[in-house]
Parts: sequence; structure tokens; C-alpha cells
Amino acid sequence: MQLNTRLNAVMNSMSLKQKILLFLIPLLFILTVSSGYQMFLNFKVWKQSEGLNVSVDYLSAISKVVHNIQNERGASVQYITKAATKEELEKQRNSLNEALKNSITSSHCERVK
Repeated sequence: MQLNTRLNAVMNSMSLKQKILLFLIPLLFILTVSSGYQMFLNFKVWKQSEGLNVSVDYLSAISKVVHNIQNERGASVQYITKAATKEELEKQRNSLNEALKNSITSSHCERVK
């Protein structure tokens, strides 16, 4: 009972402005902390998606190189079986070399390092 009467005495001696602030300050603190935590979670998801973006770009570059290697293999087989000329084989080899050069020097591969 003594605590209750002391609390009533303190509340009665406070102005309306102080009572409102006493109520709002904890709410604003909770709001600030929860907003900060939500921002942290959003940043974490953004960083993970950035890493996935780099991986997708890297895999795309590798896929283009593999595709050109397969084309060169087909051109080599055609050349051996006399179905293609040496110029066609050289053209495919140059295309493969260009794809390799582009995949090694591309910006998305630089970000992986």
C-alpha cells in the first residue's frame, strides 16, 4: 500500500507534459530499436543478394566459355571428317579465344576476386 500511495503522489505532482513524455519515451525507444534491427536485417539480405548476383554473373561467363568450347569441338570433328574447312575451324577457335578473353577480363569476374 505504501508503494501505491507513493506512486500516486509522484504522478499527481507531475505535469501533463511530463506524464505524456513518461509514456512516449519508452515507446519511442522501442520503435527506434525495432527499426534499427529491421534495417540490419534488410542490409544482411541485400549483402547476400549481392553475393548471389556476383555468382550468377560468374556462372554466366563460364557457361559462355563452355558453349564456345563445345562449338569448337564440333568444328574440329567436322574438319577431321572433311565437313568443314580450316577457315571455319579457325573462325571458331578465334571465337573461343575471344570468349575466354572476355570472361577473364570482365568486371563481374573481377568482383569475385
